[in-house]
Amino acid sequence: MTTLYRFPYAEGLVHLLNTKPGPNSLLSTLHVHSVHGSTAVNGCHAPEPDLLATKSLSSFDHIVCDFDETITDHDTTSSFDTLACQVRPDDFHAPQMTWSEILQAYLDDLDKIDVGDLCHLNLNSIKTEEQRHLDCYSGKKPHLDPRSIKGLECHTDGRTFTPEPQLPVPKIPSLQPWVNSQARKRIVEKVSLDRVYESGNLVGLLPAQIREYGRSQVRLRPGVVEFLKAFVADEEEKDVLQDKGHKDPQQQQQQGQAEQKKGELWILSVNWSQDLIRGAMDQVFGDEEATRRHLPDSHLISSNLLFSEECHEVLQRRKKEVLAAKGQGQEQEQGHEPEDGPRDETLPNATNPTLISNGKVQVRCLTGTDKLHAFQKIQRDYAVKHDLALTDTKWAYLGDSSTDLGCLVEADVGIIVGTSKSLLAECERSGVKVIDLVVKS
Repeated sequence: MTTLYRFPYAEGLVHLLNTKPGPNSLLSTLHVHSVHGSTAVNGCHAPEPDLLATKSLSSFDHIVCDFDETITDHDTTSSFDTLACQVRPDDFHAPQMTWSEILQAYLDDLDKIDVGDLCHLNLNSIKTEEQRHLDCYSGKKPHLDPRSIKGLECHTDGRTFTPEPQLPVPKIPSLQPWVNSQARKRIVEKVSLDRVYESGNLVGLLPAQIREYGRSQVRLRPGVVEFLKAFVADEEEKDVLQDKGHKDPQQQQQQGQAEQKKGELWILSVNWSQDLIRGAMDQVFGDEEATRRHLPDSHLISSNLLFSEECHEVLQRRKKEVLAAKGQGQEQEQGHEPEDGPRDETLPNATNPTLISNGKVQVRCLTGTDKLHAFQKIQRDYAVKHDLALTDTKWAYLGDSSTDLGCLVEADVGIIVGTSKSLLAECERSGVKVIDLVVKS
């Protein structure tokens, strides 16, 4: 049976890095508080966990970490509401939908397809017309047929219903219902992003404003911050020893092996803004330069708010008419004629202060299936880069919600942060054991 380890209190995480080698080292600082899912899916009782199995918790080379409610102590989606209402300049039109209206529409769409119940279903078995009639007669809310998914209210056309990427193959077959449910949820997420764009909520923000908000307003979990700081400090110490020629003869016989042994950090998130994430990580690492060093661009994988030049028609259309006209007049006086051909309205994120958010989000990760795809690619790319077999490197994944379940199971060491009841229920349905660990008093 697959086993995950849960830290209800994140303060215990740092002990994974502070322990000395030996089978009982972790158990001298951590206590097995409880075990969930000790009954397998087929009803047979699984054996009690070997308490010494916790020694495998410290056996990882690299960390891939979720962001919202794993590193942070809250879901930062509400940050976008604050940014839209309080940070962006008032020369743009007010949003056509409030954030609460967008959230309610999102919840209504989730209710339409009963995502919460989909783990009990097989997507390949579509209900017959007679079954649907019986459901309606009995007062049950019928599940939305995938063939009628376009019945979801949508504020744009073709962009929303792009095909789902090829579904990932989970590490254990019992996760297939979870994969199916995440695939269905992806459609709702795309519809919600379209509403955000059409409403104009995320138009008119500077990258620096978003990063500063992440640095000053996003609250982090102290225990996770301590853990990540200790992890990168460990790796910096290895670098110093390597530069001085103090190499461990058992682990660093070759330069390639030394490079492979240096632990690295990735963040894998369904958040919409990399600037917000980087701002929050400035709190962890101290400043922007340190964040770039410990979290290079290739190690931050998430969807991302896009930016355009200020004079682009998308932004001009969002501005209040009087100010927009004034701006056009100034532009002509200064001799800045529009360039031939359309401007790129989806420029990549940059620190150039003349770029302003146009409200669109470049989709990269929306659901757990996207995250599982990305995590598998991280592992493959790392193995190819260092000429290693996939099994030569041990990966830890930290997450807090059901969106992280595929990655938690995929990792060599799956670590749950917090006390999500929905994730625990998903684990039990999938036959995944969860062991709660707390610090010994």
